[in-house]
Amino acid sequence: RLRREPETTNSSLRKRFSDNLQSDESIENRLSETLDDSTLTRYIAFKLNEKLSGENGVLKFDPKLIHVEHIAPDSITDEWRKALGIQQIEPEDMAAEYDDLTERIGNKTLLEWRINSSIKNKEFDVKKNGFSNGRRKVQGYKDSSVQITKDLLGLDHWSRDLIEKRSQWFAEMFNIVWGLPSNNRVISFTSWLDKAK
Repeated sequence: RLRREPETTNSSLRKRFSDNLQSDESIENRLSETLDDSTLTRYIAFKLNEKLSGENGVLKFDPKLIHVEHIAPDSITDEWRKALGIQQIEPEDMAAEYDDLTERIGNKTLLEWRINSSIKNKEFDVKKNGFSNGRRKVQGYKDSSVQITKDLLGLDHWSRDLIEKRSQWFAEMFNIVWGLPSNNRVISFTSWLDKAK
């Protein structure tokens, strides 16, 4: 069963995030920028995961058990620099552009700590499927119990464009969960992508 967070958490999240935001467009703009507040990221992702999983989802809001995973890792590698299309020549410009992309909410998901600690900076396909390390099988996203992470299994690559689109998805879903009442419901990222085509 899902652990319910007190209503004061919802109120404090709303206040913490949306102070000085006057519209859905402002929320979308804020969520398309760098968001390096892991507690806020974790809570938003947790609530969206809860909505996607329904009552059958089993996820405890515990930073020791569930980490905020950077899909493209926060440490730059040549493989990830190329995957994100970063062309800067100057090292400090490259690092700044990379950090800007990887710290966006669209590049983050929730993942069990044991999986996260074993896949760290691996390529996207390895993160999704895991790998064998001699006799030991290392788990990947496919082994996660987190719905918003399992949703990434339908993607064959990870890119700048997908980070931007997933940030938009987070903004739209944020507005459904915490915005004005509507008939809209939270949908998975891959369903949202299909709908946007």
